[in-house]
Amino acid sequence: MKIPRVYVSREHFSLECVTFPANVAHYIKNVLRLHIGDHIEVFDGDHLHGAKLKSVGTEIQGEIFSITDVSVHSDSDITLAFGCVRPGPFQQILRHGTELGVNRFVPLITRRTTRRPETKKSRWETILTSAVSQSGRFRMPEVEEPVKFDSFISEKMNQKNKYILSERVGASPFWEVLQEASGKNAIVLVGPEGGFDEYEEEVAIHSCATVR
Repeated sequence: MKIPRVYVSREHFSLECVTFPANVAHYIKNVLRLHIGDHIEVFDGDHLHGAKLKSVGTEIQGEIFSITDVSVHSDSDITLAFGCVRPGPFQQILRHGTELGVNRFVPLITRRTTRRPETKKSRWETILTSAVSQSGRFRMPEVEEPVKFDSFISEKMNQKNKYILSERVGASPFWEVLQEASGKNAIVLVGPEGGFDEYEEEVAIHSCATVR
């Protein structure tokens, strides 16, 4: 049986013990249905801790019996810069993007943006934590503050591999691009509902190495 893995921030660790915060404790007790003596993996972003549950009640604690430095296991440096959308789709982008390996999300304010994302960072953290745990990743992705499209293009397009998802005739299928891609560092631009307008797409194309 695969040992379950959860994310817990560092302030919940003390010496050889981890005290699980309420949301993780609920998951351990009511979803995983673990009991005293069961093993669980706990990661904090830099270390993966092997722990054995020693109390499962109003407070859930685990006794740490192993620590592995996973800071050297760097995820691919993939940035997804996407046009701001409604809260529901925004949360789905965070969830599925994390599962697919994105480690930086940048909401873009474009000419066709109809709304900025609501500030629900606690909800975002819950979504990211769940996705990271289930996909077996070691690091929590970052969600940056919304930025204007022009500012992002001029200031933050600093990766070697840059792609824009385009509906233009002649654009390469994205799965072909991924097969040919070299390295693990990339920025992927995705427009809002309705896509980028013509000006934004032209600016992005001239900033990208390839159009996809």
